[in-house]
Amino acid sequence: MKPAKQWSRRGVLGLGAGAAAGTAFGPVFGAGPAGAAEAAAVPASKRFSLAGDVYTLLWNDSIYTGTVLQSFAFDHYRGAIYLAQVLNESGSAGAGRLRITKTDLTGKVLGSMTLRDRNGKGWGHGVSIGVESSSVHLRLWVEVDGAVVADGDCAGTALARIPFHDNGTYYPDSPEVEKHVLVSGARNVTCAIDPVNNRLVQRYKAGSGPFRYRTYALSDVLARKYNVLAEVAQPALSYTGQLRNNKTDNKWEPLSYTGVFQGYTLHGQYLYLLDGNAYNDCDELTWRDGDMNKPRGSGQAPSPSPAFVKWCQEQGFPGAPKTSGNAHLTTVDLNTGKTVEQRHITSGESLTYREAEGMAIQVIAGEARLCYGFAGRDGEARTTTIMYKDALV
Repeated sequence: MKPAKQWSRRGVLGLGAGAAAGTAFGPVFGAGPAGAAEAAAVPASKRFSLAGDVYTLLWNDSIYTGTVLQSFAFDHYRGAIYLAQVLNESGSAGAGRLRITKTDLTGKVLGSMTLRDRNGKGWGHGVSIGVESSSVHLRLWVEVDGAVVADGDCAGTALARIPFHDNGTYYPDSPEVEKHVLVSGARNVTCAIDPVNNRLVQRYKAGSGPFRYRTYALSDVLARKYNVLAEVAQPALSYTGQLRNNKTDNKWEPLSYTGVFQGYTLHGQYLYLLDGNAYNDCDELTWRDGDMNKPRGSGQAPSPSPAFVKWCQEQGFPGAPKTSGNAHLTTVDLNTGKTVEQRHITSGESLTYREAEGMAIQVIAGEARLCYGFAGRDGEARTTTIMYKDALV
């Protein structure tokens, strides 16, 4: 039985109207390594409606409170969630240390394990993980052999397939770690798994172009036959928000910005993307977590809280924001590279902090759900919220 509906369907809001449906980004088919067979397009399928009703799976749960949620994935055979976070230790982000926590579907913690660096190599930032499961086995897919990237965080250069061991610790060179290099020379490597169609998508960076996504049959990857079903570029996540010049005159102006990427997943013919950052006060000198001196362009994109929106409207500030946050969902057709739907989402808007984090497909009684997460805050503790949509069109 579904939990009670939390929000009704909404139209496209002004804040989320940046990327028009139908924009092409150049798909590539059969673009595997030398000698790989040409592949047909991904079979046609229905897609999740981003305008559909929203339901809550986990709400503001204190699971591992020291750092924010980065990503999650489901074992639908055993009714478990695996959540990835940067390990709560000094230097973990740059070293690529991760904590993987296992919970049941209510958020009750069932176990955890640690992924640590050794000999100059770590894992990554945990932007996306995958779960490969059946009635008799389970493996996690995580980025590995991380290297420090421009923002100072560690990001993977390969994929690792590993078992889950409660209270266990793995290193990149542990014998249990099975590594896959799907794209030679790639960086910022992560993956997600479609549990319905048994496909894996890898997000990666190569050269100076945009992030790219390559989709594979999971069985091919396991056999080390890296035949590409489809490849698309990440669309430009471009939006317009409202920024006030300063706190004295409260004059507002539109600001074009690029969404902060936060997660992705795939289901059938479609790739789903999540972007957005935590609430802030939309000042020219944006500030977040005590950092009050970042100039425009280097700070966070405007992301007003509901209370801030209400206050601005009560004051009657011309041009002030009318909707909260800046989280967006985007749907991309793997066969054309086109954006077919994009929505500004306000689900979970009553959370404190509310930073979009992670996406995954959940399967319950044969029904697929498009799940997306938010990191929240309860005092100093970081919390986890997972919401989902399930309407197909």
